[in-house]
Amino acid sequence: MKHTSGNTVPGRKKALAVVLASLALPFAAQANDKIVELTKSDENWAKPCKDYHCSQYSPIKDVNRTTVKDLRPAWSFSTGVLHGHE
Repeated sequence: MKHTSGNTVPGRKKALAVVLASLALPFAAQANDKIVELTKSDENWAKPCKDYHCSQYSPIKDVNRTTVKDLRPAWSFSTGVLHGHE
């Protein structure tokens, strides 16, 4: 094989990345299955957009154009940091 500058063989890094990614896939699938199951319930927003489709839709009827003005924060959490949570 022809070597490039340094000690790497062209394509070897790419092949290693593919092998490592394929080893991680079964673990990712297990975690994803659990999240998918959690997002099927309208009571769980397991992801910021509710689900992998980022639907951001909830079928609850308690909040509507008339009642939205009555919503208030249910809880808050202070990290002690005033700035820098971008």
